[in-house]
Amino acid sequence: MKKIILVTILLAVSHVLFSREKTECDTTTYFVVPQMPLYFGDYDTFLDNVSEQIDAKTKSVLKSSNTYIGFRVTCNGEAVITSTNSELTQFYKILENELNKFRWIPGRHRGKSVNVQITTSVRMANNKLDIPIKCKRVKGELFKCKITDEKSGTPVSNVRLTAKYNDCFYLSDQNGEIEFYCDAKDEIEISHINYQSFSFNAPENTSSFQIKLTNIVYELETVDLTQHFPKKLPFKKSVCNFQDWQEPRQNQLAVFKVEDFFVSEMAVFNGGYECLDNYTAQEFVLPKIAFENGYADTVNVSFTVAEDGKLKNVAFSKALNYGVDAALEKLFYEMPKWKPATQARQKSEQTFTIKLIIGVNKYWEKYYR
Repeated sequence: MKKIILVTILLAVSHVLFSREKTECDTTTYFVVPQMPLYFGDYDTFLDNVSEQIDAKTKSVLKSSNTYIGFRVTCNGEAVITSTNSELTQFYKILENELNKFRWIPGRHRGKSVNVQITTSVRMANNKLDIPIKCKRVKGELFKCKITDEKSGTPVSNVRLTAKYNDCFYLSDQNGEIEFYCDAKDEIEISHINYQSFSFNAPENTSSFQIKLTNIVYELETVDLTQHFPKKLPFKKSVCNFQDWQEPRQNQLAVFKVEDFFVSEMAVFNGGYECLDNYTAQEFVLPKIAFENGYADTVNVSFTVAEDGKLKNVAFSKALNYGVDAALEKLFYEMPKWKPATQARQKSEQTFTIKLIIGVNKYWEKYYR
């Protein structure tokens, strides 16, 4: 499968008007979100400050058993201890106070700041305290970026932005907007399954800018319908049932990781692309009038797999004669539902093109005899 780049990447450095003047706060508590909470501050100083304030009794408790602490980073950027243990009440107060000396950036989900619950272990070994926070420390300044489709100008959601040196990932919201932290000249990487990936250095003279992304059309392998037909499929060993793709039942107890939000998957015909070629050879019917006129042609067919798996926007690279265009429209529009593409665990439309070689062969001679 090949990628066809339709337009040119453009990074427009400008003052961009953002639709989100004030960050919305969703008070729902999550355990995993696409953008987990981030913090500014020195972790070693945090550990030293906590260690200096806890008494011998608390240290003894922490040494003698495995201790887990729960705390919530609220949508307002505060850290709140949620654990309850009468032996560690004073320790919880110390810990909460020191956690709030960090500057917290709340977790984000679907364009809103949210509460995120975090559970971490507390260990005391060789009189040294260890509390893995499980949130990434960031540095630098706040940048704002608006991402749009270069051709249509519409916002592009769920674009993955990586600030390389902070090693942090961000997703654009429904308005195509991202707020992220990095140093000037930090390397920024942009990726989306339907657009060309690229990287650039963060601008030095502005904290807000716009990115216009280039579309990708995926080119499928050519199917020669003069060589393949219902009695001679391209991939005889492939097991294909030519049924609609069915959404698998979700496991309600499934555990998601942050990385799961950044997985992209291509749209695919039910059974795979080999089954697509078999379906094309199996279901295409050369019109009788085309057979009688010895029709032969090659055409590129483009189509979009919608979020529900149905095909739309079927188009041909040239005009087709003798009813071949109607036969191909029937073939594609009546095709079984595909498994749709996903970007950041959200369904996404995706566009393909396939080259078909069409013409008379012995099969059609027998068919119309």
